[in-house]
Amino acid sequence: VGQPRLGVGPPPHLQVAAVWQGFDVDGQDVFGAGDAFGQREAVLDGHVAATATLTADIANGTVPQPDVVIWPENASDIDPALDRSAFDRIDGAVAAVGAPTLVGLVAETSDGRGLLNSGVVWSPDSGPGERYVKRHPVPFGEYVPFRSTLSRFVTRFDRVPRDFVAGDKPGV
Repeated sequence: VGQPRLGVGPPPHLQVAAVWQGFDVDGQDVFGAGDAFGQREAVLDGHVAATATLTADIANGTVPQPDVVIWPENASDIDPALDRSAFDRIDGAVAAVGAPTLVGLVAETSDGRGLLNSGVVWSPDSGPGERYVKRHPVPFGEYVPFRSTLSRFVTRFDRVPRDFVAGDKPGV
């Protein structure tokens, strides 16, 4: 009596909202005019704007209040730990939607020489919390193998001057 039993009763449910952003705040494809390298503000602003739309939809009853919101990988490639404006925009969007939000972001390593592809659980009450750093960066997408040798032949590598560094802990 009083002890929960697995498999009895309906499964628990979690309301999840996923924010996908492939467009800027004017509805234009962010990468339509070129590539991602010069459009960092546009990517972050698009996720903030999409979250504002979600917040409005929640307020008018179109969608239910989520238990958690998911932003995709690299939703901000501006490190909010180093850029107060990025921090404030993310924090404001998460506070307005009123749910913990998994924010995919690019952060700098503590020595500033590398980058981290990370997911941070952002609380609407207390801001950034638990963090996961991707453990298996993708060659040529997130790091350049044999960079010093290949850079002599492929000049475009200078557009990505720092490699992503692998995380060392699994995340939940």
